[in-house]
Amino acid sequence: MKAIPLKIRKQIEETPIYKTCALYGWHGHVCSGRITMDHSIIFGGGQLQELWAITPVCAYGHGVDGFKDNPINHELRYWVALNRATDGELSAISKAVNYQREKARLNEKWGVWTHKIPDPMPAIRGDILKNGYIGKCEITTDPVLVAEPKKFWYTPSPQSKQIMEKLVQASAEIEGVKVTFKTVIENALKRDYDELMASLKEHDPEKYRRLNI
Repeated sequence: MKAIPLKIRKQIEETPIYKTCALYGWHGHVCSGRITMDHSIIFGGGQLQELWAITPVCAYGHGVDGFKDNPINHELRYWVALNRATDGELSAISKAVNYQREKARLNEKWGVWTHKIPDPMPAIRGDILKNGYIGKCEITTDPVLVAEPKKFWYTPSPQSKQIMEKLVQASAEIEGVKVTFKTVIENALKRDYDELMASLKEHDPEKYRRLNI
């Protein structure tokens, strides 16, 4: 595989789509492994070095890092690249192969590709409530969003603990029942999630339908 030119590597670093797998959410694809770059178009006997022709895809979808490639994933990567290109870009390379016709053929088979963004809400794990105080909380970001799952430990500052204690007291007085730190955190997460979904429903209904769980 040819090295990606520095200019294109810089574009990749600055383009959000390259942080996620382009096959995410399509045709039952389940992402696994790091995000890799696939040269999806062969032109003039070699890999086409254009931004749109380089598809970000997880290791499983790429068939690398111990995963076996398969014809379906290979065709899907090709399909993604054709949909990312403009008509002019496809026309410019349509010599021996009519890429616009290829795009139409694959779109009839697979549909019109669009970038589906994984749910960005992190999964919160760990012992949030431990012996009456906030313990260590392990926060693991969605592995689909990053090349490797990242883990770190979060320990609240003294000021944050004081705020949490006040929230617990206020919640208990308002609701008339005993509540825990865990309950307050879960309620806060649900409140933020509900507000986010309400905003998406109003301003971006399609994304709301895709992300609402």
